[in-house]
Amino acid sequence: MRANLTRNGIARGGSLTITDRRLVFQPSNFEAMLRVKPHSWPLDQIARVGTAPQGRGPFSGAWVQRLALQMNDGAEALLVVPDVDEVVREIEALI
Repeated sequence: MRANLTRNGIARGGSLTITDRRLVFQPSNFEAMLRVKPHSWPLDQIARVGTAPQGRGPFSGAWVQRLALQMNDGAEALLVVPDVDEVVREIEALI
């Protein structure tokens, strides 16, 4: 599915794949040219999944509700995805 990963206050375009073992963000070809790297989150490392409230950052994707992943080590990942509530339910069923 299309997705934007927020890193350092900027939403980077790409796609999110959900498997039975992990979530994988693959940057678009354009973002990869800008040295944006793929990211992977093993499902057994995800402590909580939910949504992040809207914010004000003009380039962070914060104008819409985002997918929020809280990892066991306290790290957080924010992604803009279509149908965020449905994606939350899908991931919750896997973790």
